[in-house]
Amino acid sequence: MKARVDRMMAVAGLMLILAQSLVEDIPPLSTAVILLGVVLVAAGLVGLGSRLQPDRRVYLKLRAEVDDFLRLVRTLNLNAVEGRGAQASETKAAMHDSIERIGEAAGVESDA
Repeated sequence: MKARVDRMMAVAGLMLILAQSLVEDIPPLSTAVILLGVVLVAAGLVGLGSRLQPDRRVYLKLRAEVDDFLRLVRTLNLNAVEGRGAQASETKAAMHDSIERIGEAAGVESDA
C-alpha cells in the first residue's frame, strides 16, 4: 500500500510535467508547474509518500511471531542444503511451536 503511494506520486508528477508541456501558458506559471511535477516525481522515487503515512500495525505480537517463523524457514532450508538432518529436525520442532504461538497471537492487538 505504501509503495503504491510512492508510485502514484511519481506518476502524478510525470503527468503534470507532460500536461504542462502540451499546454501553452504563461511562462513563469509553466516553469512552476513543471518544477512541481519534478518535485513530485523525486518525492515518489525516494519514497517520501510512504514515510509520511503513519504505521498502522496493531498486531505487533503476531508480526513478531511470523518474522520468527520466517527465520526458522530460512534456517531449515540452510540445514537441509548443508545436510544437517539433526538440526533440521530441531528446526521443524521449533516451527511447530512457532505455529502454536502464531495461533495464540492472531487477532490480539498490541501497543507499540
